[in-house]
Amino acid sequence: MPTSNPQLNLGNRSAPRRSGGVFPTVFMVLFAVPFAGFGLLAIVDGIRKVVAGDSAAWAESMFGVVFSCVGLGIIWGTIWARKQAKKTAELQARYVDQPWKWRADWAAGRIKSSAMAQPFLFLIMGVAFAGMGGLLTFGLLPGELQKSKSRTARAGVNFSFRRRGILEPRCSPR
Repeated sequence: MPTSNPQLNLGNRSAPRRSGGVFPTVFMVLFAVPFAGFGLLAIVDGIRKVVAGDSAAWAESMFGVVFSCVGLGIIWGTIWARKQAKKTAELQARYVDQPWKWRADWAAGRIKSSAMAQPFLFLIMGVAFAGMGGLLTFGLLPGELQKSKSRTARAGVNFSFRRRGILEPRCSPR
């Protein structure tokens, strides 16, 4: 007598798993609230300082934007994931014996390609890092170099620009 394949034996299937409950959602929201709150406070404080005449306080506002985006992103992602988990659990309960109906694209007979997800993420990261580096290099560094007259800072900038081919070797100070 041939043995049956456990993957095809529908009588041995386990019940669909339950979603995580409310505690993980509440925990993640409470974890993210300080990020969002302190980020918003830093934005407001930075704007107040810029209005008062401190031109370097925009960096504090940018710091606040990053932190508030992280906090609000965690809150949004947690709520979105909770909704998706409920929807998936409902589909799993409705179509216990038809797992291809658990995802909308599979149910429609399509398979979505995720080939562009990683390059798109790398593009976003590259633009963000280049933007932050450019803002710091061209926004803060010239003023700091003029204030400090540091030979070490000048040598570092000179080496960095030379390495990138921006400055000609004959233009550097001796």
